[in-house]
Amino acid sequence: MENIRSKRIFLVWELLLNSLFTNGNLKNTNRGHNLVCVTKEIMKNPIVLSLLAMALCLNAYGDTYSVDSTTSVPISTAPLQMGVTYLFEASGTYQFDVNNRGELWADAEWMDYYALDDSGNKINELGIVEKRGLGVSEDILDLVIDGLEVDWLGYSGSGWAAHTYSPSHVYRYYYTGTGNPATLVIADWQPLVDSYANGDNAGSLRVKISPVPEGGAMLCLLGSALAIIGALRPKFRK
Repeated sequence: MENIRSKRIFLVWELLLNSLFTNGNLKNTNRGHNLVCVTKEIMKNPIVLSLLAMALCLNAYGDTYSVDSTTSVPISTAPLQMGVTYLFEASGTYQFDVNNRGELWADAEWMDYYALDDSGNKINELGIVEKRGLGVSEDILDLVIDGLEVDWLGYSGSGWAAHTYSPSHVYRYYYTGTGNPATLVIADWQPLVDSYANGDNAGSLRVKISPVPEGGAMLCLLGSALAIIGALRPKFRK
């Protein structure tokens, strides 16, 4: 993951360099030579320099993962630093019975549910529910972290809270890093048959993981923003 971040930082830097010139793209020339030759020009442009600093501040925070609903094999995140609080933000929906009830959906915590009898008629039309209501303790179809069910926080318009449905299908969970990767999986567990049933699903959920900003990160962003404002003020005075 660190290599990916380094590449992102390099691309941001290169895009900013390109923004200073109008006679071609840097990809057609020697990258190293360009980075050395135009750094002085960057330093002369406080707005571009501040934007670069802000981009670097933001780039250091947040990785996004796609959790496939069609498999019961968990995915692993990058290692999460011991003792650091991370925000897990899950979004999106997936289908959990695409063959017979394709219109039904589930998100990280809630689902739209009904069952079918032997004749194909709808029964147990529960609507949007947090659990399927089969009399078991598991949060069936939930997005599970480290093999454990968690109470994802939903947003109803007045704040984030557990056991709350988010019409936007965006949910949050605060996680304390252990120094190891976290695992993510959609637990389509069927207790009546004691097995997983991910094979008839479709789609995926998106999970963004970012450390909760601490003082240093906030100061970094604030300083970059103030530098941009300071650089723009003379232009507005003209």
